[in-house]
Amino acid sequence: MPDPSRMPVGELRRLIEARRFATHFQPIVDTVSRAIVGHEALVRAPSAAPWNSPLAFFVQADAEDCAIELDLTLIELAITRFRASGVPGKLFVNVMPATLFAADGLKVCIHVMT
Repeated sequence: MPDPSRMPVGELRRLIEARRFATHFQPIVDTVSRAIVGHEALVRAPSAAPWNSPLAFFVQADAEDCAIELDLTLIELAITRFRASGVPGKLFVNVMPATLFAADGLKVCIHVMT
């Protein structure tokens, strides 16, 4: 697991504020019918960032005390970009339990989805 002490402090917050994460949509396929039933939102940091996996930047987010802010930003980006893509079907988004139980986390998630 990445060591947060070796990553530039504040860099993740700058990425969150600039919303500089790439979102990809992985098709989810029904193995019987072979039909695409939806897409899972996958997120990546910019290639120049020191984190090469979502786990790495969530470890950094915990170290910088901004994991819920990161999660909400990624959820909003996934939903907004999926709608803009025009790809039909359902979108599956991973959400941290802590985000749902945060003061406004669930409210923000519902607002973004509607």
